[in-house]
Amino acid sequence: MKILVPVDFSGNSLHAAEQAILWADKNAAELCFLYVSKVLSPTGSVMYGVAVNSEEEHLAARTGELEKEVGAVFAALGMQPDVQRHTYKAVNNAVSSTGIIEFARTWHADLIVMGNKGEADLAKRLFGSTTTAVLDKADIPVCTIPRGSIKPNWENIAIGTDLVTVESDIAVAAPFISRLYNRFDLVYVSPVFPERVSMEHFSPEKLCEALGKQSGLAFNWVNIVTEAENDITGGLQRYVETRNPDLLVMFYTRRNWFEKLIDASYTKEMLLNNQVAILSFKRAPKVAAV
Repeated sequence: MKILVPVDFSGNSLHAAEQAILWADKNAAELCFLYVSKVLSPTGSVMYGVAVNSEEEHLAARTGELEKEVGAVFAALGMQPDVQRHTYKAVNNAVSSTGIIEFARTWHADLIVMGNKGEADLAKRLFGSTTTAVLDKADIPVCTIPRGSIKPNWENIAIGTDLVTVESDIAVAAPFISRLYNRFDLVYVSPVFPERVSMEHFSPEKLCEALGKQSGLAFNWVNIVTEAENDITGGLQRYVETRNPDLLVMFYTRRNWFEKLIDASYTKEMLLNNQVAILSFKRAPKVAAV
């Protein structure tokens, strides 16, 4: 497995790097730590307080700084970088999220791990953040790590579902989440209006049994009932606060700007508000987003 870890030298990104190092060590995964520079043509000028003569010199300098900063994270964990599995790269791109996505595709990454402030300010709601932009553009899973959520092992894992596409969602996620653990809470928030899945004859036990046969994993049904209809984010937040999961798995659909205005993405809502690591899988377009 190949894990890409964007680092912008902030505490949030280095915090995410720490989690990625711990997880990769247990799974013998490759790690690439990436810095995206927004200075495209540094020639004979001073940038970041350092005189540079060429783009190559600038990127080499930033790569060296990246290796030093991440090396300090390894040292704090009492670990040594493995030159065979751990690499460092600086690239130029005017848009950070685009630089991350382009490199992820070139490097054939399986997962992107990013830091997340968990702030729900108006600016991020209107204009987004690098993390949410990567979520929009990525074709591979994206895991966001808020500060204070480092876990040496991910064993208490929840999967958010709207039940509409639960079978296909689990089929997509199973090859990856099976590396983490073998038992998961399946979390459904109600009431929902209009009902997308009729609950009159619905059997949680039969669903969990069917998903277990499909994936080889075990599922525990959890229904969170909220006071207001369609309070999906509130229900998931309550689950997080009461159950304290290590990781929340969600499924995301990229939508156009008009859809974003009239119908919030619950995955993005959790990214902006929550203090739990979130692993996001992208659905095909035109499928309802959780």
